[in-house]
This record gives sequence, C-alpha cells and structure tokens, in this order.
Amino acid sequence: MKHHRRSSRDKEKGSTVIEFGLCFLLVFGFIYAIFEFGRVVYSYNVLAGATREASRYAMVHGSRSGSQATSDDIRARVAHWAIGLDPSALNVNTTWTPGNPQRVRIETTYTITPYTTLLIGAPLTLGSRSEMAVSQ
Repeated sequence: MKHHRRSSRDKEKGSTVIEFGLCFLLVFGFIYAIFEFGRVVYSYNVLAGATREASRYAMVHGSRSGSQATSDDIRARVAHWAIGLDPSALNVNTTWTPGNPQRVRIETTYTITPYTTLLIGAPLTLGSRSEMAVSQ
C-alpha cells in the first residue's frame, strides 16, 4: 500500500489566493486615494485660476469702461474658466469697494463630493479669493 505524502506546497495553495486578495485591496485602495487626492487638488487649482481670471475681467470692466461688469458677468466668467467643475456647486460673491482706486474682491467656494465615503466622510468645501484694483 502506497501512502501519498502531502507536500507543504499542497497545504498552502489557498493561502496564495488570500494573500493576493489582501494585497490587491491594499494596492487598489492606495491608488484610489491618489486619484481622489488628485481630483481635490485639481479642483482647487481650477477654482483659484477661475477666480483670478474673473477678477482680471472685473478689473478692466470698471465704471469708467464702456461695459461695466456686473455680479452676473463675474459669475459667468468664473463658470467659463471652471473647466471640469460642476457649475451648480460653485458659489461666487463679488464685492466692489469704493475709493481711489476702486477695488473688486471675488470670493468663490466649490463643494466637492467624494466618490465614496471610505477616505473622506463628507463633502469638502474649497475656497479662493482674489482682490484687484479696478483700472478703468
């Protein structure tokens, strides 16, 4: 009668699958975190650039120019430059300060909702502010 002796390799066949699954979840979670962080940084950079461009627009469209900028014009300018952001999540507040020189301050906020609540539990609110002297 022959006895088949099981090798130690046969005893560990299932552990490879479990180790692969655990490593895959860890690597996938890390890659997801990188993408989510990159999306937040991208959104902040786009918001800051859109706010700066809108303040430049307001700077050259003052009360002495042929076409004075309004709050709706500024909001449209921010939405135009906010490429890749949800326009319904943008909030734009424009303030003109009288004086010599007149100043314009634009404050924008953007609420970004994470894809899942695994890493970030609640929506994040990003903000940017730009202030310039009106030249015309």
